[in-house]
Amino acid sequence: MRWYSLLCLGLIATVGFTGCGSKGGKAPAPTKVNIPSTPDGTITAVATAVAEGKLEAVWQALPESYQGDINEQVEHFAEHMDGEVWSKAMGIVGKLAQLLETKQNLIIGNEMVSTQLKAQNMKPEDVKESLTAFGGLLNDIQKDVKTKEALAKLNIENYMANIGSRMKSFEPLMAKSQNSPAFKLDDMKKVTATIKDSTTDSATVEVKLPDGKIETMNMVKVQGKWLPKEMVDDWAKKIEEVDKTLHSMEMTPEQKKQFMVMADTVDGVLDSFLKANDQAAFDAAVGGAMGKMMPLSMGGGIPNQN
Repeated sequence: MRWYSLLCLGLIATVGFTGCGSKGGKAPAPTKVNIPSTPDGTITAVATAVAEGKLEAVWQALPESYQGDINEQVEHFAEHMDGEVWSKAMGIVGKLAQLLETKQNLIIGNEMVSTQLKAQNMKPEDVKESLTAFGGLLNDIQKDVKTKEALAKLNIENYMANIGSRMKSFEPLMAKSQNSPAFKLDDMKKVTATIKDSTTDSATVEVKLPDGKIETMNMVKVQGKWLPKEMVDDWAKKIEEVDKTLHSMEMTPEQKKQFMVMADTVDGVLDSFLKANDQAAFDAAVGGAMGKMMPLSMGGGIPNQN
């Protein structure tokens, strides 16, 4: 895994899932990570911070102009997002979070779900823990960016700090899963870096990855920060591509109409789940949901609303 893919991870999350809230209170404040003024020190410091769930280190390792470019793209994202569509989507995310956090016994008690859990040898208490964690993450996504105006003011460093803490909290859950990936955040502490050649503003660094593989990385200094040369060379082009994508994402009136009808369908399904107070009512809601959602999953268009 390339070191700068850590940055990509943060940027993808920022563009695709925005939010900086935290269940039950304020998001954790970003930790000021000590990033050395050397290329090898930068690599190991960021890797160690990420291993500890401090994803904000990726943001802090960027030059101010790069941070400005990203902030500008988030503002553009909000600018080109339809406010009604965004609010509707965030409302759905909030209801899904509420479902995962308040209807766990009914979810686990559903026959289809319980059969799958037994087949995967998953314990109910572990499933509840997972539902709570994912519900909390979804709550984070929508809590502080329920409107496009709030989205435009997103504090990315705070956001990445919160996502990093969530990522770290998922590790014990992943360890209990049979399908857990072999890679763990904590493995990033095994990353080592050695300078092979350097000048004032450039360096060749040999990086040993957690799996023992060796990668040679060219680094350059930009505004006092050491970055992978490949990332620097591609930065302007990638920002331009993101900007073009954002300008082309505006919905036509017909697209918005279709989205809102489908969103209303999902909204109604979630409401039926949330209103269920016993297993029979919840199971009936599941059956009704399958009837409404099947046309959407099969590309059959808008389900009958009657």
